[in-house]
Amino acid sequence: MILEKIHKDLYSKGISNRKLADMFDTSHSTINDMLSGKRDFDFSIYTGILNLLYPNDLQLIKNEVYNFCDTTTRKNNLPLELEYTNLTGELELLKVLIEKGKTSDNKTNKDFCDVYELLHSRNAEEKSKEEYLQEVRNIVKNTNTKKVSVEIKILLEFALIYAFFDLGEYEIVHEYTKRLESSINEEVTNNYFQFTLGLRKDEMIASCLHKNNRLEECRKLCKKIINDDRNHFPLTKAIAYGLIGESYILSDFEQSKHFLERSLQCVQNPCNEKMKYRYLKVKNTLDFLHIHWKVNLDKINPVDPLELAYLYIQKGDKEKAIVLLKEIQEKSPNVSPFWMYYWGIAAEDREMLKKSFFEFLRKKNPYYAKLPQDKL
Repeated sequence: MILEKIHKDLYSKGISNRKLADMFDTSHSTINDMLSGKRDFDFSIYTGILNLLYPNDLQLIKNEVYNFCDTTTRKNNLPLELEYTNLTGELELLKVLIEKGKTSDNKTNKDFCDVYELLHSRNAEEKSKEEYLQEVRNIVKNTNTKKVSVEIKILLEFALIYAFFDLGEYEIVHEYTKRLESSINEEVTNNYFQFTLGLRKDEMIASCLHKNNRLEECRKLCKKIINDDRNHFPLTKAIAYGLIGESYILSDFEQSKHFLERSLQCVQNPCNEKMKYRYLKVKNTLDFLHIHWKVNLDKINPVDPLELAYLYIQKGDKEKAIVLLKEIQEKSPNVSPFWMYYWGIAAEDREMLKKSFFEFLRKKNPYYAKLPQDKL
């Protein structure tokens, strides 16, 4: 660890041990002992200090988290390490921690490793979406929730929620997530988990509110996620900014561009694959924004073939768009409602526009259903 550097930087920023104790809801003597090396750091406090001092140096934080996880002997740090690495997208370290925890003689840690292995499987896309849902259902069904901690029970529910989210079942996602609210607020006693599980909950609800066209509620919840001083997770901030940006995408070009660019800034120096994925996803959404509003079309080079087809349409080259859309359909016959929308406007096919509209509604996504609706 970089204790000497931390000491100097805390001093230069005028942050006292007492101030740290207040921030992390612990005693002054505990902070003193941790910073002097007399006792092991609590993982949440250590990462909190790193993010407080070096918010823009993601690589330094990543390196120090790796070093910490490699050297700590404090057993109750493992669940916190697993949660942190999952939320920051450090899948390689998460896998190492899972394997390490499986050999532990601590049953609770082993149970945590099992559930994070499930979450890791989803992020690593090791199975199809349908296979993943079935696996999660089986595990949830066969888990005796009376014999595991409340945090593990809630994380299992989130695994199920994420599986439904990936399949576009947003109504179920919203219902299941709302059910967890009281458990997170009233049953989880660990402050760190209460915050991070609450963050997961808010992110899922905000996503569902956006899909359901409840835009002001979505924006309000996203701003809560962004402005929480405890939120040191670039990915969750990127998602929140991205949702606000998307909520303006059909109505206000400048507002949408502003928030999507803020989202991009959160992951512009990606230090893992999850952050790279998020960067590309936001970049793709920015491309859609410019194409939809016909702004700087000659400067847009979409990576996504579907957005390239939309670009052709907006430039007036519908024949090129149709050729590309046919190629996309040949590779993946189960086309998305966006494909249906693009085909509908390229081929002037009202029936396909209707299909797109009803498919958006079937997927509980009335926000984007406005696209084909406006063309009918």
